[in-house]
Amino acid sequence: MCWVPTTGALSASCCAAGRVETFGGLDILVNNAGILIRGVVDDYSLDDFDRMVAVNVRAVFVAVKAAVAALTRGLARDLGPRAITAS
Repeated sequence: MCWVPTTGALSASCCAAGRVETFGGLDILVNNAGILIRGVVDDYSLDDFDRMVAVNVRAVFVAVKAAVAALTRGLARDLGPRAITAS
C-alpha cells in the first residue's frame, strides 16, 4: 500500500513506479479521498473552492495518470494470451 498526498503529482509517480519495481506490476488503483467544504456561493472563498477541486478532481487525475501505464501493461499481460488487447 502506498499513501500519497492528495495534491502530490511527483509523489503519485514515485509511488506507482515503486510498486511496479517492488511487485513487478500494478493491478489496482484506489482513489479514496474527498472533501466537502460547505458554504453559500455569496460567501464561499475561492481558496476553499480551489482546495476542494484539488482534492476531488485533480488528485484523481494525477493518480490515474501516474498509474495508467502500469495498469495497461498488467491488463495486456493478463489478457494477451486470450487474444484480447489492452491499450
